[in-house]
Amino acid sequence: MPSFVAPKPVSETALRDLELRLSAQVRALAAQVEALNVRVSALHLGSTCHPEWINPGRGNLASARRASIVEAVLATADAPGMTLAELAAYLHLPRTRHEVLLSDLSYLIDADRVERTPTRAKKWRIKER
Repeated sequence: MPSFVAPKPVSETALRDLELRLSAQVRALAAQVEALNVRVSALHLGSTCHPEWINPGRGNLASARRASIVEAVLATADAPGMTLAELAAYLHLPRTRHEVLLSDLSYLIDADRVERTPTRAKKWRIKER
């Protein structure tokens, strides 16, 4: 005949350990959901869009990262520079991300690294030093 084992009362330390394990698992699941959201956004924007603009971060570090990419693209452009549409097309950015691109250009303007050409074409280029 099987023996019956009486349940023991749960201690506070066991409950805390269980709570810590559960909170760690919840954080891991939240990180996985966030990664999946970024992937779905990438699929929505197109697989060729640069990851910095798929889910644009906030703050100075994210702006500096995106601005350095914009600066590198403008550095490879010809002397007259690139229009906003050309720059967005080069980076494969949709119209919904143009305002982020404009904020990145304003970040570079504040750093005195790019300028707008004086022509009517409204092109952006690396500032001559």
